[in-house]
This record gives sequence, C-alpha cells and structure tokens, in this order.
Amino acid sequence: SDIFEAVRFIGTVHNESSGNKIIVGRVVSDESVGHASTAMEIMNELQYDSLTGVYNKKTITEYAKNLVKQEKKNRVTIVILDIDHFKEVNDTFGHLFGDKILHRVGNRLRSLVGDDGVVGRIGGDEFMIVFNGINDDTILRGRLRSIRTQIKWEFANDFEKTHITTSIGASIYPNNGTDYEDLFKKADYCLYLAKEKGR
Repeated sequence: SDIFEAVRFIGTVHNESSGNKIIVGRVVSDESVGHASTAMEIMNELQYDSLTGVYNKKTITEYAKNLVKQEKKNRVTIVILDIDHFKEVNDTFGHLFGDKILHRVGNRLRSLVGDDGVVGRIGGDEFMIVFNGINDDTILRGRLRSIRTQIKWEFANDFEKTHITTSIGASIYPNNGTDYEDLFKKADYCLYLAKEKGR
C-alpha cells in the first residue's frame, strides 16, 4: 500500500543581476515547520553560517557555480581568504577566542565587500568572496589589498605580540577558467602561493 506524507519546501531565492533566479532550499515534513520559529531556523541553517553570519559553504558554492554559468557580460572573481596561523591562535588563546575572531572577520568582510559581492565561510578559518562585475585588474587588486589591510587593522590593538593577518588567492572568469571547479582550484593554488611567499 502507498504511504503519503505531507511535506513542504522551504527555501530562499537569490535574484541575479541578469534577471535569473537561484532557488536554494530543502523539502521537510510538514510537521517540522508548524511553528514560524522552526521555519526560520531551517531557513537560516540553509543560508548562513551560524558562527560568522556570512553564507554557509553550500549556499556560497551554489551561488558561485550558477553565477559562472550564467554571467555573459561581466567578470566573476572567486576569492579564497584564510586567517594566517589560526591554529596557533586557537591553541594559545582557546577555541572560544578563536570563534570570536572568526565572527569579527565575517562581519568585517561583509561590510568591506558590500553590494559588490557575496561572502561565505567554506571551512574552519577559510572564507570565499564572489565578486561580480569588477572588470578592472587594478581595481580588483586594490580591493583585495584593502580587505587584507582592514582585517589586520581590525585586530591591531587586541594583542601585544600576535598579529591577525590573512592570505588571499583569487581567480577570474573567464580569464582563468570557464567552470567553477577549475576557478576554485586556481584560486586555492594562488592562496597556497601567497602562504609560501610569507603570507
């Protein structure tokens, strides 16, 4: 005999500059969204990283993949940023302190990127920024240098001997590749080079 269960789709719509829409969501049992607060919790889980307040890995990755597929006029820049020597910070000051640093970095990145891009957390101390429409190399380099400097200044007065700094790698569609996976690998390799050269 057939078994039926009432389900509901809960998700969010990203409106693209091209006019297209990206829908990210989840099908859940109807009972689990009986309360508005539960529905909001599920929505937030779908979209945001609870610690940093930026998009979570799933959401930022789907956004980047779809943007690279759909963008026809502007350059798309995939930026990977991580905090230098973050394990040492955690080991020295504790994980709760490390979490506070991640939270502040997330907030700072959101304000620095503004409407020019989207920010997400893709790993422990690793963030992704997706810029759409920064078509000039000089402007892009300036933005990335500014982000690096501003993050450093954010923590300038917090420690006597420890400096919070970041390393950044980036790749550009279509200059460096035409699919997301290739662009991500190249940005990740640039991040590796930045660390090899002294962070």
